[in-house]
Amino acid sequence: MNNFFNLRNIKILLLDFVIFSLSFYFAFWIHFEGIFPIEMINIFIKVLPILLLLRFITFFYFDLYHIIWRYIGTTDLINILKAISLSSLLLVLVIYLGPWKIIPSSVLIIDWLLALVGTSGSRIGKRFIETLLYPKSELKRVIIIGAGEAGEMIIRELLVKPKYNYKPIALVDDADYKQKRSLHGVIVQGTISDLPKRIKKTKADEIIIAIPSTTDEQMRRIIHYCHQTGKPFHTLPEMLDGTVSIRTMRNVQVEDLLKREPIELETEKIANYLKNKSILITGAGGSIGSELSRQIINFQPSRLLLYENSEYNLYEIDRELKKILLKKTEIIPLLGDINDRNRLEAIMRKFKPDAIFHAAAYKHVPMIEYQPEEAIKNNIIGTKILAEVADKYNIKRFVLVSTDKAVNPTAVMGASKRLTELFIQYIAKHSKSKFMIVRFGNVLDSTGSIIPLFREQIASGGPVTITHKDIMRYFMTIPEAAQLILQAGVMGKGGEIFVLDMGKQVKILDLAKDLIILSGLEPNKDIKIEFIGLRPGEKLYEELIGDGEGYKPTYHKKIMIVQNESAYLENIEDIINELKIAADEQNGKKIKMILAKCLKEYKPSELDDLHF
Repeated sequence: MNNFFNLRNIKILLLDFVIFSLSFYFAFWIHFEGIFPIEMINIFIKVLPILLLLRFITFFYFDLYHIIWRYIGTTDLINILKAISLSSLLLVLVIYLGPWKIIPSSVLIIDWLLALVGTSGSRIGKRFIETLLYPKSELKRVIIIGAGEAGEMIIRELLVKPKYNYKPIALVDDADYKQKRSLHGVIVQGTISDLPKRIKKTKADEIIIAIPSTTDEQMRRIIHYCHQTGKPFHTLPEMLDGTVSIRTMRNVQVEDLLKREPIELETEKIANYLKNKSILITGAGGSIGSELSRQIINFQPSRLLLYENSEYNLYEIDRELKKILLKKTEIIPLLGDINDRNRLEAIMRKFKPDAIFHAAAYKHVPMIEYQPEEAIKNNIIGTKILAEVADKYNIKRFVLVSTDKAVNPTAVMGASKRLTELFIQYIAKHSKSKFMIVRFGNVLDSTGSIIPLFREQIASGGPVTITHKDIMRYFMTIPEAAQLILQAGVMGKGGEIFVLDMGKQVKILDLAKDLIILSGLEPNKDIKIEFIGLRPGEKLYEELIGDGEGYKPTYHKKIMIVQNESAYLENIEDIINELKIAADEQNGKKIKMILAKCLKEYKPSELDDLHF
């Protein structure tokens, strides 16, 4: 209450006091044409304090003294109407119950109208005067793309917030029926393809894209025309409540060009196996592991165990999560290697995790191709040790994060992940724990991925290097991948390989051009694009389903189950032991020979040199 009685609010109360008093006075004056009967003067003096009290009570009731006037909207004006009407009705009731003569009804009606106009006008007037007085020379002239709900919200916000320095001068929209129509006085002056002409004619300074529901193809088309104008352009992502705001405006990102439908998560089922549980994440400092940590902590596990062999990465994710300060979740950073069986067993005994998300792996294809023994140690043997420990300590749920490079692999990395999948299916048949696999493609902005590399090359002036003009890849965002991993964890009964719907493959050349354009530059003019040839083990395109594999849908439209019964390997432990011996011997050629023997789908680039 003390905060209410500041200088600003006292001024507003005094202004309303004057408006209410004058409204009542002029109502009498108009009715009696300036000649007041004596008895009416007495009634005026006696009734005015009651009217003022009723007006202020109803204004407080409708919370009209906490409005920021420059942002006043329709809802606030409706509340003023309600407050004035209610106080007038209460006054009528007081008059008829009181000892006074009846005040002419026309006086009450005129007073109601004058009070409504006075209080509404005083509040709107301040905003109007501020807009008029604000120096127009400082305002940037902006064209809004999209004359829908988002466009209306943004124009309304810019009109009431001149300090954002934007003046909406035109709209463009592809809908025929919207042409020549206006939103808050801003006229739709053509379609999106007319944007370059509209920019020249209106001399606009910037462009705002106000279509948060646009598809990737639509956004790509919009960017094409925005780029032709040579003007800065920004987009407005939709907020959680379905609205947009100028304060969230940002530059268009590559994720906007790879838009996908929002994921529908079974949050209650996910919460059932995460809330108040102990959860272990391996590779917790990596791209997928860290995002899994961020997503899982929202489900309030009792304990989140972050297992990571990089001290720096572990420090970073531990520090980030502890900023959230969730009292219900204990965050425990654990340095360690998945090949260290003793370390893993000690963690199982001490912390008793209910579920394990295994995201730790080597994944860089060319690097692993030159040192295949490390893929065997980390990707295969490390996973085997972790899975065996999980089985020994009856961990309820084990989710392996796999990759589309495990499908018809041509590289050691992909082959190692495929054999890892097969081992998890093998142990699932002999374990009471639920083991399952989630397979998906590239994630945007993950560590070591192509997007950060392209950005670095563009920032240094180019060239942007691509291995082949026709190379294609699946992409999804890191949060989307993590959410689908959690969803698949709900669905697994044991031994399944879940494949995530990755949408369409994207040409890396198109992606590079998009990034150059989004940087405000011209491909092959400002930034050159060079083709350097496929690297060892690299494929032109990726697959989610391998030769001899099929799939069946699940009840979740973005998740399928791979079917390939013939791929089951009963002697897989013997195969892994052979690979361990070859890795210890640092014999890369022998490793590839063993992998080619046990995996018919593995087609290494130097297959002709492998004799077996």
